[in-house]
Amino acid sequence: MSTDPDSEFRQRLASEIQAWREEGLIDEPLAQALLARQGARPARFLAALRLGLLITAVAVIGALTLGAGVLLFIAANWEAGEDFPSFLKAGLLFAGIGLAYYTGYLLQFRFAVQPRVGAAIILLGAVLFQAAIFLLEQIYNMPVDSPIGLLLGAAGILPLAYLTGSRFVLFLGLVDLTAWVGWQVGSQHPDAPESIAIPLVLLLLGIILYSGGYLQAHWPPVAGFTGVYIGVGLLLALGATFPLTFGDFWEEFRCESHTYLDGASRCVERDFSAYEPAVGLLIALVLAAVVTLAAALPRGLRLSAAMAESALLLAFLAMVAVAAIWPWLPLAVPFNLLFFAAALGCIGRGYMQADNKFIYLGLAAIAIGLMSRYAEVSWDLLPRSGFFVLGGLLLLAAAAGLEAVRRRLLARPGDERR
Repeated sequence: MSTDPDSEFRQRLASEIQAWREEGLIDEPLAQALLARQGARPARFLAALRLGLLITAVAVIGALTLGAGVLLFIAANWEAGEDFPSFLKAGLLFAGIGLAYYTGYLLQFRFAVQPRVGAAIILLGAVLFQAAIFLLEQIYNMPVDSPIGLLLGAAGILPLAYLTGSRFVLFLGLVDLTAWVGWQVGSQHPDAPESIAIPLVLLLLGIILYSGGYLQAHWPPVAGFTGVYIGVGLLLALGATFPLTFGDFWEEFRCESHTYLDGASRCVERDFSAYEPAVGLLIALVLAAVVTLAAALPRGLRLSAAMAESALLLAFLAMVAVAAIWPWLPLAVPFNLLFFAAALGCIGRGYMQADNKFIYLGLAAIAIGLMSRYAEVSWDLLPRSGFFVLGGLLLLAAAAGLEAVRRRLLARPGDERR
């Protein structure tokens, strides 16, 4: 019985497109367009693709739930096992981690019968690995209030992500790394004025991760990780910039204390004569600039939007340098401009790449930013009822306008005339 070569080609093409989508090389709208162009029964294969995403989500949630149950069980029975030797406790912890890794490896790679479930079990092993580090600190009476446990967790989880190709494990490792950086900076500089280093360093880390994602896009073995780095970097950069947009943040930083005379508050300015920016902050600034420029060069000759994107990142870095050297300046306005520019750029990126996630993230950032600026300006100017009434009306008007923008951005070219 002969087979149709064209039919076989379309089937293979559909399988390849589905694999590209799962690896993050293309998004769903592009996958649908490619399948439709080749006539490879897009509805059926896209249904299978969506089902695969659902399976992944359910498996990951199941693995995290199982991990939470295991950790709660260990915590509940930890004191009951005080008579057990320390080496036996440690051995049981690592035996559980090894079992999770080996089971996930068999399901995902060796037999490939349940690859998504296997990937979720490997993620479970990574979660248990991080938890085991903190438990070992308790077993051997090491300080548990040190961020070194997060650094050790990231050092063990990030290589695992590259070995297994798991984006979820990579996300967990980046979360560990971010938490370690924030905790480390905060523990070294717990008091003002050095506390400003926390959002600035996290902003630099976000830029490094964002630009580093583009660098990895040019190396096929790790190109599937590009979206994770870009997403985490963008969230981190926006989240770290947000507190820097408040005028009160810079006012409290500039004022060491306040004196009150006739009911009026007067700022007693901090003495910055001996202030020196942290050396680590400046090193991170240089590293972020190098990574940003290196990521922009391969793309800049082909896409003007990439140059605009890189220019925005370099503007962020310039503002970080200004804040690190002259932190007594009122910098809320320029950071506001950069925050909203980044949010608009996020929307533009989502529009050009037909990726709704970036559009929604950009719209959410704009909405939060506008609402915060309104609350900051009007809270002391209006009675409380007027604040909420006027705020509600403005939010509804903003929602209506953003919905119109969203529909226009998400509409297909032929739909705008209907």
